[in-house]
Amino acid sequence: MTPRSRLFACSTLAVAFGFVVAPRAVSADLSKDAAKAAVAADVATLEKQLAELSSTQKKNLAVGARGIALLLMNYGDEPTKAQAAKVYAGLKLKEKDYKGGVEAVKALASPPAGGKFDSKAIDGTFELHDVMHPFSMSKSGGLNIEKDIRDLSKAGAKVDAKDALVLGARVAAIADYTLKLPNEKALTNASMKTKWERWSKDMGTAGVGLTEAAAKNDAKAMTTALKKMGDSCSNCHNDFRD
Repeated sequence: MTPRSRLFACSTLAVAFGFVVAPRAVSADLSKDAAKAAVAADVATLEKQLAELSSTQKKNLAVGARGIALLLMNYGDEPTKAQAAKVYAGLKLKEKDYKGGVEAVKALASPPAGGKFDSKAIDGTFELHDVMHPFSMSKSGGLNIEKDIRDLSKAGAKVDAKDALVLGARVAAIADYTLKLPNEKALTNASMKTKWERWSKDMGTAGVGLTEAAAKNDAKAMTTALKKMGDSCSNCHNDFRD
């Protein structure tokens, strides 16, 4: 099944089980400080990643950059979301044309005032794997999220509050997207739908919880949130990963 036909099939089943049909841009329930920290980190990463993309033309960097742009369209302010949307739209994967994204990222750190983000412009243009790409390793254009969760959840791991603030915000944003992007297994029946929703919500709650613990520099609470985050990922993988 091709990605396009898979998206159509999932969308059709989503109607039957009560999901939103088209993948939509949403907003995580984050504090201003958490969102600000995540935006700064994402912008810096995108600038570096697209500079490399400009010279290497590696597709995985473009895929990763689109995933990061989706995060910014979740928790950025209105001008940032609007500019991130231009970065996203300018990275044309099928045509292997990335010039628009490379150009648009130049204004991302200081986006034009008054920019307005229209979520409808990107609704239905991405799939689950696009949203989840930040979990992959940086060498693949990701943000090392899966590895960071695994490593920081280990006994005795030292958790930096500033890094945890960004990690939690990113995971919360991704969870908002995944909630409305069920895979084929999640659409098998109502029970599987409920599990998908539960694990997505658990991941989002853990992400927000990590940002709150990080804001207080509460090491114990950060470790607890990271464990819950890891558990939600494991539960979801056990039920839905092929």
